[in-house]
Amino acid sequence: MRTHAKEKAPAPVVAGVLSAALAGLGWLVASRYLYQKKKFPENWSKVGTLQEVKAYPIKSCGGIQLLTAECTSMGLRDGWLRDRVLMVVTEKDNFITARQHPEMLLIQPTVNGSVLTLTHPDMEPVSVNLAEVKCKDIIMNFGFQG
Repeated sequence: MRTHAKEKAPAPVVAGVLSAALAGLGWLVASRYLYQKKKFPENWSKVGTLQEVKAYPIKSCGGIQLLTAECTSMGLRDGWLRDRVLMVVTEKDNFITARQHPEMLLIQPTVNGSVLTLTHPDMEPVSVNLAEVKCKDIIMNFGFQG
């Protein structure tokens, strides 16, 4: 009497079937996740009313009220004005904030075209043309010691 041994499938076939199964499972999980993420609620309820939108172009300084704004991956934008993209740094490139210098909260930025002007009750205004700024090319002394 002769016994038949089970023949094993070749390793490449097993690897191919296993890869296809894992890829299919991955696609199923990813597609369900993305579908659920894009799904909007059917019923909306009012939670408040937007009174104003402000952008704060310089960390720890005053804000600018916006009439229009574009939401981008980098934050709010209105022409040359960007939200929180600038900061005050020392000569050694250490940033400073209102935690160390509370008087920074009195710095009021305004934008006219591409010109950013900073005013403070105890200092002369400082203006920077943002169209001419390149990283670290323009350094202005605004009177803070850090």
